[in-house]
Amino acid sequence: MPGRIDHLTISIREAAAADWEAVADVTQSANQQYAATADPGFWINYENSTRQMLLTETEILRIGAYENGELIASVIYCPPYEREMPGRLCAIHILKCACCPFFQSTETRGWRQS
Repeated sequence: MPGRIDHLTISIREAAAADWEAVADVTQSANQQYAATADPGFWINYENSTRQMLLTETEILRIGAYENGELIASVIYCPPYEREMPGRLCAIHILKCACCPFFQSTETRGWRQS
């Protein structure tokens, strides 16, 4: 069967600080689907601030899915900012996933839980 994978090992774990740049890269790649409809000035600031946050913020939980040691997807959990954002904010960023044909292109999903 074309596209069938007989053996695939994906590990899921919290991303180490050494992986934060890869998480930022996956996030930036996944978010590109929104760039065309965003105000260009806003988009540049949004991308820069999101990347900076992902590279430096210690309170964020970054979960990575790794295939053969390569980050292929990430989930980012941002704890609530009591005054600005009630509840929790979580985003899933999928760069590629050989085991899921419908994830062959970059996709982003996000939700807010209160």
